[in-house]
Amino acid sequence: MKNKALLKCGIFIASMAMVISGINCSVANPVAPSWEVDVKIPLFYNNVNISDLLKLDVSANKGPGFPIMFEKAVFVSEVMAVDVTAAKGIFEDGHIEYTMINRLGIGIDSATIFISRSASEVFQSPEIIIGPLSVAAAEVDDQGCVVNPSTTQLTRVLGHDEAKILDNESGLVYVGYSINVSGTDGQAIVINPQESLFSKASLSVKIKMN
Repeated sequence: MKNKALLKCGIFIASMAMVISGINCSVANPVAPSWEVDVKIPLFYNNVNISDLLKLDVSANKGPGFPIMFEKAVFVSEVMAVDVTAAKGIFEDGHIEYTMINRLGIGIDSATIFISRSASEVFQSPEIIIGPLSVAAAEVDDQGCVVNPSTTQLTRVLGHDEAKILDNESGLVYVGYSINVSGTDGQAIVINPQESLFSKASLSVKIKMN
């Protein structure tokens, strides 16, 4: 009887050792749950007046429209810092949407977005380039006033290498854009001082969180 009791005790102790060993193994190598999250981050919303776009002094022109002639114009935005910490995680896929609403009586030849982890490198050595995007002139009436704006949208898919920009230690990326407009080739066109070009861009990503 004593031997049987010792045998049962030994089996019990061995079984407990296996259970404890299994628990330690589970704690040391846990299987962490994960889930996917869709994140949308605005990059910029901007409205550029025609006088700023073409570098015109329209202070003396208060009427609904007046004729002008101009050479090729290039508008360059300021560099903008964008917080992308909400996109931290394992990148699955993503894209950038770029929309322009042209309320000008002239077309936009090209508009391009530049993105970098360094503010000083946005235009000099960007890591991501979106565009160029072109936009037709808005529809105008006989007096040159805009009656129907022209809208264009571009969607640019991000690759995994490009998405590394979201891992910047500061949690920031830097964004800028440029707009190019051809001249009038010596022909006068009618503009309204209140005309403007609206543009916006947003980053949408799907990330896996642990």
